[in-house]
Amino acid sequence: MGTKSSKKSMNTGSRAGNIVREEEPEDQYAQLTDRTVQDEKNLIPYYYVDRPETPEYKPMEPGVDVATQIDDLELFDYVLEVEPILQVLVGKTLVQAQTELREEDEKIEEMRQKVIDCV
Repeated sequence: MGTKSSKKSMNTGSRAGNIVREEEPEDQYAQLTDRTVQDEKNLIPYYYVDRPETPEYKPMEPGVDVATQIDDLELFDYVLEVEPILQVLVGKTLVQAQTELREEDEKIEEMRQKVIDCV
């Protein structure tokens, strides 16, 4: 370790072209001088920033309940809107399951046929 302007260089290898230069970290960074340095001991923090007053606490009155009233047919009609969608979903699922079972049966039958042909 030397002064800031000193640089180390070393030859790492048998060829003459393999030269690695290492610089000290102080040389890589520029010193920022655009802000003046202030003595932080003389700074006084201002803890009381302007903010609204804290509201007075008022507990809930006993016996007052809040609820949402929903009239009949206000949300949705299950029979008209949900059942058709369920029928489609269940129907497609059953058809897919049947198709997969048929394919498995066909594969088993092909394997049996290959075993019979080989014997």
